[in-house]
Amino acid sequence: MQVMKRGIIGFTMMLAFANSAVSQVRIGPMVGVNISTINEGSGTGSVVITAISTATLPKFGLLLDISTSDRIGIQTGLNVSGYGADYKLYNTNYGNSVNMESRLYYLGLPVDVYVRPLLDKPTFSILGGLEFNGLTVATTNGESDRGSYGKFDLQVKIGAQAKLSGGFGTKIQYGIGTKNIFDESSDGKYVTPGYQTPTFDNKTRSFSISIFYLFGGGIM
Repeated sequence: MQVMKRGIIGFTMMLAFANSAVSQVRIGPMVGVNISTINEGSGTGSVVITAISTATLPKFGLLLDISTSDRIGIQTGLNVSGYGADYKLYNTNYGNSVNMESRLYYLGLPVDVYVRPLLDKPTFSILGGLEFNGLTVATTNGESDRGSYGKFDLQVKIGAQAKLSGGFGTKIQYGIGTKNIFDESSDGKYVTPGYQTPTFDNKTRSFSISIFYLFGGGIM
């Protein structure tokens, strides 16, 4: 969580900079969905993850838009984002499998830079950046299971956004997690007696769609 604290400090400094040096700052709510999964990853031991499929989970929060010039701007804020996947834990020794559902909800601090590639179409921009995520709630098969998952994830994101009308806008983003979602100390609960304790190394992948409203009129 130390990285998360540093991110919040950076967010506060960014606000101070915006108030003093930037001509156009807008803020407003954002809501959307994450179509999320995890990659096949790697692991050792007699239990492996197979048959991975997506989960659709909510995303909502507050968006801060800082327009630094006619072409470039910064977006940040705070949001709650759901990630996870459905998959099977397959036991290679016995040939049986168990259905699993991981649902992870993070408090996130995104930092995106957006660029308007066509100044004659200022309502469209491409964006990319990082999102610092701290785990708040986690469940496995509907049961609280926060101890089985890592407490922090750093996502790399890229996407595009467009102004709709008034202060409304929409954005799409693809995100790649850089941290193992599982807490390695919890892998022992899947051990087969007499066999190697399994380890999992799986990271989030997500496609998000969101709409937002920025008070003051528009994205720009």
